[in-house]
Amino acid sequence: MAKKGFFTTVPKTIGAGAIMGLIVGISGSLISYFLFNGFGVSGTGVLGGILMGSGVPVWASAFISNMSVDIIDKVPTALVAYLIIRNIPQKTLVKLPNGNVFLDAYKK
Repeated sequence: MAKKGFFTTVPKTIGAGAIMGLIVGISGSLISYFLFNGFGVSGTGVLGGILMGSGVPVWASAFISNMSVDIIDKVPTALVAYLIIRNIPQKTLVKLPNGNVFLDAYKK
């Protein structure tokens, strides 16, 4: 995503975080459902248990709990990555493998 310039502006970074949250949420819900019967060992397991207790099917509660937590988690994480990249000095950024992507974006 960085090579495509997703971490060059705040709106693109928020979009990248949402995309990462969707991908991780889907994979996490599948892992939670197939390996742990919908329960996880983190807060998603608690949320999934509450949803299952209220009558939501196991697959749906695993999906809802993982998606909601992962999207909420990945957007701020992407913003922190953006702030870190943004504050790397240009002299250092030019030495990094994909530093030219960010240097070109910051010149515009």
